[in-house]
Amino acid sequence: MAPLRELASTGIPVCSGRQDGEFVIQAPGYLATVRRGELVSFRGVAVEGSSEKEGRALGRELFAGQALSHCFYRAPTDNDRFGLDFVAAWALKLPGVPGILRSLKVLSPMYMWRMVGLDRLEALQRSSQWQSDSDGNPCLFVAEGMVSSGKTIFETETRYIFGAEKISVQISVSTTQAVND
Repeated sequence: MAPLRELASTGIPVCSGRQDGEFVIQAPGYLATVRRGELVSFRGVAVEGSSEKEGRALGRELFAGQALSHCFYRAPTDNDRFGLDFVAAWALKLPGVPGILRSLKVLSPMYMWRMVGLDRLEALQRSSQWQSDSDGNPCLFVAEGMVSSGKTIFETETRYIFGAEKISVQISVSTTQAVND
């Protein structure tokens, strides 16, 4: 459960939870929404011409319809595509050949990324927990496994610290044995 407290004159953010697992963090400098352990909305305050919500003028939504999430795959460049898999793709269909080419390190980085599953990772939340930091600010800790084809490739721990004027995000990532196999 999120730490609940009244808005103090020091500007400590207020975190309130709802039945559907959504939490709203009201701070002097922003309004944020967390749903199922993901930061899904972030708005500044006091922008002229904005609508009134809960007695404060809010700015526009700063997330473009998508939650803040991890991404471990990038678009490949031309250099990432060149390897034996590019010039002799037919060889990869032969039994045992992909493993041999992998051990010889003659496959393209893009092919290797796909072998590991970086192009199809899914985040599975392991846990989420609300706490308060030493200044009384709400903090959310989220542990996730990044899974591809049933194997966990990465473990992530994300810590959101909701301060008076900003949200700090600290992310720790570790690989699992599946990457090295």
